[in-house]
Amino acid sequence: MIKPYCAILFLFSLVCWGNVYAQKPNISYVTPQIDTVGKASTPVSPKNTGGAIPIGFYTQTSTLAGEGVSGDVNGNIKAATFGSQMGIAEDASGDIYIADANNNVIRKITPNGIVSNFAGGVKGYEDAAGPSAKFNQPTGVTCDAQGNIYVADYGNNMIRRITPGGVVTTLAGSGKAADGDGTGTSANFNLPYGIVYDATTNAIIVADTYNNEIRSVTLTGVVTAIAGAAGVGGYTDAAGTSARFNKPYGVAVDAAGNIYVADTYNNKIRKIDNTGNVTTLSGNSLAGPSPQGITVDNFGNVYVTSQTPVITKISPSGQASVIAGNAADSTKVDGIGTAARFGKHGGITYDPVNGGILVADGGNYVIRDISLTGYESITPALPHGLRMDSTGTISGKPDSISPLTNYRVVAYNKTDSCVAIISIQVVGGQNLISFPAFPSKTYGDPVFSAGVTSNNSNVTITYVSSNPKIATIQNDSVKIVGAGTVTITASQPANNNYSAAAPVSRILKINKAALTVTANDQYWLVGDANPMLSLSYKTFAYKDSAKNLLVAPIATTTATTGSKAGTYPITVSGGLDSNYTFTYVPGTLTIQAIPTIIANGPTAFIEGGSVRLTASPNTGYAYQWLKNGTPITGDTTNSFVATTSGVYTVSLSLNSHSATAVADTVVAAFKLSPENFRVLIKGASCLGTNNGSIYVNVLQPLKYTATLNGNGISKSYFFSDTLSINNIAPGAYDICFTVDSEAYQQCFNVNITQPQDLSVYSTVNVAQKTVSLQLGGSENVYNITLNSKSYTTTDSVITLPLENGDNKLSVTTGKLCQGVIDKDIVVSGDITAYPNPFQDILNVNIGNAVVKNIDYNVYSLTNGKLVYSGQNNNQSGMLRLDLSGIADGIYYLKLNLDSKKSSFKIIKK
Repeated sequence: MIKPYCAILFLFSLVCWGNVYAQKPNISYVTPQIDTVGKASTPVSPKNTGGAIPIGFYTQTSTLAGEGVSGDVNGNIKAATFGSQMGIAEDASGDIYIADANNNVIRKITPNGIVSNFAGGVKGYEDAAGPSAKFNQPTGVTCDAQGNIYVADYGNNMIRRITPGGVVTTLAGSGKAADGDGTGTSANFNLPYGIVYDATTNAIIVADTYNNEIRSVTLTGVVTAIAGAAGVGGYTDAAGTSARFNKPYGVAVDAAGNIYVADTYNNKIRKIDNTGNVTTLSGNSLAGPSPQGITVDNFGNVYVTSQTPVITKISPSGQASVIAGNAADSTKVDGIGTAARFGKHGGITYDPVNGGILVADGGNYVIRDISLTGYESITPALPHGLRMDSTGTISGKPDSISPLTNYRVVAYNKTDSCVAIISIQVVGGQNLISFPAFPSKTYGDPVFSAGVTSNNSNVTITYVSSNPKIATIQNDSVKIVGAGTVTITASQPANNNYSAAAPVSRILKINKAALTVTANDQYWLVGDANPMLSLSYKTFAYKDSAKNLLVAPIATTTATTGSKAGTYPITVSGGLDSNYTFTYVPGTLTIQAIPTIIANGPTAFIEGGSVRLTASPNTGYAYQWLKNGTPITGDTTNSFVATTSGVYTVSLSLNSHSATAVADTVVAAFKLSPENFRVLIKGASCLGTNNGSIYVNVLQPLKYTATLNGNGISKSYFFSDTLSINNIAPGAYDICFTVDSEAYQQCFNVNITQPQDLSVYSTVNVAQKTVSLQLGGSENVYNITLNSKSYTTTDSVITLPLENGDNKLSVTTGKLCQGVIDKDIVVSGDITAYPNPFQDILNVNIGNAVVKNIDYNVYSLTNGKLVYSGQNNNQSGMLRLDLSGIADGIYYLKLNLDSKKSSFKIIKK
């Protein structure tokens, strides 16, 4: 009976399935591997007894050539630029050819990394050598066994051949967009796109895209149809010309001569076997919509590019998978498998030289390489902290425990692949704390790291300070609180992967900070009480101040209230604190005599006079005279002669200290005639206009300043004899005049008027058939038109005759800007209320008959409340109601006239 442990070793020993032969890889690992959490594992590498495995990762995408921008730059592969390249092929020597459609050129990349224009470069059609040849959007390219290059010249409807020396000739195609088998230029194509060399028939297979055909072209130029019907699009699996395609773009051929077709508009991958029978590959739906580029490797795996920016692999059994790219991102990113990013619709070919896939990534203007050799990503994922490198070696430092698990490793070379199994277990470890010694620190230093590390970063390290009044620690950060010595202890508890660490302690010494205390220099006048002596500190730590000191230092001086003028020392002493050492810097106290100003005569005089001002004391100081607070240039002696009005003082300085005397005011009187200023006012011409003006002239020309204030403006004007201020809004203003450099001011109150609103209030006497008009707003004349008759008056009240029925009234003034007031006045026997709307007075025409009892009530339309009421007896003609006491709004007036009732809606505004 096999022991359980031996059975486990047997089940999980690394085995490569399949026949072992020289070229096939055969890897194995020593298993099982037992690693410890937090400890670097011993690297374990595979043993290979088969064919060599290239270093690298399976499906690793790298950029082979191109800078990533559109262009036509040759030279070094990294600096080269490409257009929208379509087709790509590789010859037996490892040279790569690209059909650079937008640049109308066939590009060549040599194995040593040089990019050049192999043939063409100018749009057109011409058979010639190298750059003298012309193409029209070449899209497909392939190589035969002799090194000849064949091109699907899409825009020219031709198949072109390029010799190894670069000479271009036309192999087949008349240039017409048509269909027809034949030889050489007697045959026709319709926008042929894809092309591939078939070694089994020594012929060129063409995807004649817009003829919906797959065609064969021998190396002598004989063109025949393989599958599909000319010009008939559709989707039918059948034999030969009975099959149907819909715009096939790409073709590929496997080692057995089977043809694979990217049937673009049918969104299918089709297969044409050696007998010409057309079938649809199973699993091809994963190739993405609108497949375009297609190739097949030595093992029968088909690779497809499409409108989706991914590379799809379809195995011979029909299993489809994405081996590179991401459907949601078409930018250029190199990486392994789906971590890489591609553009859409790339040209693609198998690379037999290196065992990979070459992609003409036209969307990103680069040539890409996908490795099909090396090591595939290990499955399942290794324990966190372990990784497998490009040689299959597994190493790292695991950070969590993991049960014994089988991991699958797949290795590829150009011949075949094999699978190996390795068993790995991760067991728990011991927390280990590393705590370096503390360097010497000083009170005031910033927060610093304790420098504690552990082999287990997943469990928090905890700290304890023996004296939190000296230092505290949190999350490895040490904060100094005071000077002294403290012990910091670090510990780390256990978790699922680690046992607890042994606590580690370190001693931290905090030195006192140096504090410099300086006595501030002081200054006062003779006879003053001693000033409060003050100190300056440099430099407190953190946010400390003198209030934080255990005993604050003090400043003293020998000077007293009776001390004479001079300088006296200020000394500092007495400071004490547990966190600071003290350095003292003395200061100086300067006592200065009190300066005064003595005038040798009156300080008020008429312009042209003067007064001498003398400073006391008059010796032993530096002097500076000031007028109105501004130093007077050059006046630095002990006396000064004042000739103009101002506030004068003098500053006395000694030993960098100064004192200023009490100011003395000097007045040099200035006079002007009371009638010097003549101010003329002009009001605004119309209501709402701002065209008032002020005109000023003077008797004595001087440098005047006029300041206008009021009605929201404040503005100054400079003039000498006359001044005009225009465009002034109506309102009240003050205008004040001053004289340059003189103590003088004279002010006037002015008012800019404007016309009043035109107003007309009418009162109708129905009995007498007259209307009385109350007029307002005009400064001179009113123009009245009543029933086509004109009247002119300068009075504010006028009575005019009315007619029965409707009377038309119009009133204007001499100014058009005051507008026109029109009214209709109706004279009838009916009860009427007017004006309506009204302001304060409402008139009610109750007719000629005498009404014995009149009751009137006014109700608010808003809330229905009674707001006004009254009674009249023996009334006829007009009833006048004073409604000035009610608010503006809409109301109902209800009347009881003996037995007759009436109501009106009235508006007050």
